[in-house]
Amino acid sequence: MKLNLFFLENAILGKNSLWRFALTILTTVVFYFIGVFITGLVGIYLNNGTPPKEMSSFIVKNSNVFISTIATNLEFIFGIIGLLLAVKLIHKRNPTTLITTYSKINWKTIFFGAIVYFIIYAIVEIVYSFYSGNSFQLVLQTDKFFPLLFISLLIVPLQTSFEELFHRGYLLQTLNYYLGYPIITLFITSVLFASLHFEQPNYLIFYFISGLLLGMIVIVSNSLELALGIHIVHNLFGLFIADNSTDISFFYHKENPENILIWLIPDIIIFILVLYNYGNDNLKLLFVKSTLK
Repeated sequence: MKLNLFFLENAILGKNSLWRFALTILTTVVFYFIGVFITGLVGIYLNNGTPPKEMSSFIVKNSNVFISTIATNLEFIFGIIGLLLAVKLIHKRNPTTLITTYSKINWKTIFFGAIVYFIIYAIVEIVYSFYSGNSFQLVLQTDKFFPLLFISLLIVPLQTSFEELFHRGYLLQTLNYYLGYPIITLFITSVLFASLHFEQPNYLIFYFISGLLLGMIVIVSNSLELALGIHIVHNLFGLFIADNSTDISFFYHKENPENILIWLIPDIIIFILVLYNYGNDNLKLLFVKSTLK
């Protein structure tokens, strides 16, 4: 059953006092840092009671793939729990409305977006490798790779879903409710999405533009489902093609950080395909002032 709403209007389905927005952000942040704290405890335990300098890399190097993958993603696991609880209990709103304007999530759309993006990304990788003269090297270690693949298929969707639900679900809808200008809301959420990756300063422009493109895909398709599938595949691709020869992966292919914007090509292609399939009616609403309040 469709709720007959533009995706960005889903915020009106719950209670939207300013204190609820502030408390939801606080709850999500607190849960997020509970995950960070537990990750720290794991690192301290593995380092015999002393906090390691590089927490995540230390845990990866000093534990098996199951412990390291779970421990280094606890902030996202706790973050999504905190967000969903806050939307349900504080906003009195069905968390499904963060994803779709329908009463049920369309899982086929998520999988379709993932498959199409995987194909596009793989083609771009292959073409770029031939263009740059930097061929793939098989580095597969089956005893390490397949356990990592198994646990990553469980954990990575939680990681990416938190980022999508928080930035292009909750914040995109709620800030649009308060500010009334979708284009400004999209810009703000894309900046926040990029800032989440501050530990990779060379990639901040990439993440900002990627955030804009994913946000426009959400708006054009009128749901978060395609973006969820795309983001999951994007992060999982690092398992198959590593840019560090010491990483557990299928292939090793050294990337040049100066060419990082090339990896926006898959995002641009799939945005064009989405625009072609859905039309640009919803995209025009980016420049129309909302009157939800």
